[in-house]
Amino acid sequence: MPYRVKRDILLFLWKVTPEHIGSVKSANKMLKKKYRIFLLTYPKYEIPESVAKEIDGVIRTNLRNMAQVEKKLAPYYDQIAAILNRWESTMPLYGRLFELFPYLKGPSLRSMRLASNKMEMRKAFLRYDKKISPSFMVVKRLSDRTLKEIKEKIGFPCVIKPVSLSLSRFISINYYEDELKANLEKAMKRLEATFRQNKVEHEPRLIVEEFMEGQMYSVDAYVNDTGRVTFTPMVDVKTGREVGYDDVFTYLQITPSQVTTVEAEAAREVCRKGIYALGLRNSSAHIELMRTVKGWKIVEIGARVGGFRNEIYRLAFDFDHKANDILVHLGRRPVIKRMPKYHVAILKFYPKKPGKLVSIGGLQKAKELSSVVSVYQEKSVGDYCDFAKHGHLFVVAFVIRAKTRADLLGEVRKIEHLINIETEKAGANTSEKKEEKNAKRERNTGKKKEEKK
Repeated sequence: MPYRVKRDILLFLWKVTPEHIGSVKSANKMLKKKYRIFLLTYPKYEIPESVAKEIDGVIRTNLRNMAQVEKKLAPYYDQIAAILNRWESTMPLYGRLFELFPYLKGPSLRSMRLASNKMEMRKAFLRYDKKISPSFMVVKRLSDRTLKEIKEKIGFPCVIKPVSLSLSRFISINYYEDELKANLEKAMKRLEATFRQNKVEHEPRLIVEEFMEGQMYSVDAYVNDTGRVTFTPMVDVKTGREVGYDDVFTYLQITPSQVTTVEAEAAREVCRKGIYALGLRNSSAHIELMRTVKGWKIVEIGARVGGFRNEIYRLAFDFDHKANDILVHLGRRPVIKRMPKYHVAILKFYPKKPGKLVSIGGLQKAKELSSVVSVYQEKSVGDYCDFAKHGHLFVVAFVIRAKTRADLLGEVRKIEHLINIETEKAGANTSEKKEEKNAKRERNTGKKKEEKK
């Protein structure tokens, strides 16, 4: 008699958000099934009450100890239908879990190793096709020899970025040696502590790569178990640097994109090569790319859905991106709509100058605009605010919707005129020194632990 099991658990890693819960409900409705939500997380992770009541089970353990993970998951081995990861830091764990569940549809350990480490990712791109990605080098420590090597191998301008962090943290453009040295010093002071706080498994390292001049775009994709890639609509991207910030964070995202049909297909072809270079399968992918004078180049690929992407596609095209991510992991075809209902933008604000946040002028008036669908606030009055290139999150972000692109750009401009982020320098100095002191203490603690080992 054949061995039959009821696989009805969707296992999420680290965190579950209300949006994740909504995507499960959408997938249940589409598939006419009732999947249970389980969370595999750290022992001390605090689950918000609103989320806890929607979860069917919580499994707590040391996520870096695979023997413990395997033991904790053993009672559910035959009940897990899919493993879902929406976070950059748990990508290595995600890959390791599929070695315990060889019959579930998911990416390989190798592809997760490549996708979660920009250094390994760049190497994979170079092996597959040197034309799809910029030249780069790894920086382990700062010295005169390192600076000389960067000048010879990469040249100026060049970009600093960490091997594994999201939201543009520690990314900076450098035009001359003193600027490069200052930004490397600043990043190295806080990099180790930030990796630890975000539970990143990789060794905290920076890469320096060739700066690509051009227009930035992003697109998400779904990859099945045979390598068939289905792309979502493209998104136009404007960085902070383009609007006067001394930073390259994602300032504005807009869809539907204005890219032509011919250019969009050329972009998708480069994205396919990048996906194949990483060997992704049974996975969603978030791709950032540039259209340069030398053609399309990949900035990076994440083996997950992009940030804010579910809300963008739900509002603009009326499909559930994260529900599609679930379908892909269950071996089902994603459901995509391509006829836009609205034009949608994500607009993020950082401080013009680092410091203690004094006020966010115009915030209430901006919230009251009929075009504003959602507002996300990462910083409150009294918090220390700084640039993304120094490892910080945005102060406030808006999700905006309008019937036409012209109307949408008008609403964006209204909010730009309303929002005024004020910071206080004296508080900034105190807070920044405190953060650097904490980072130094964490570095020293880590060294002592290594010595004991």
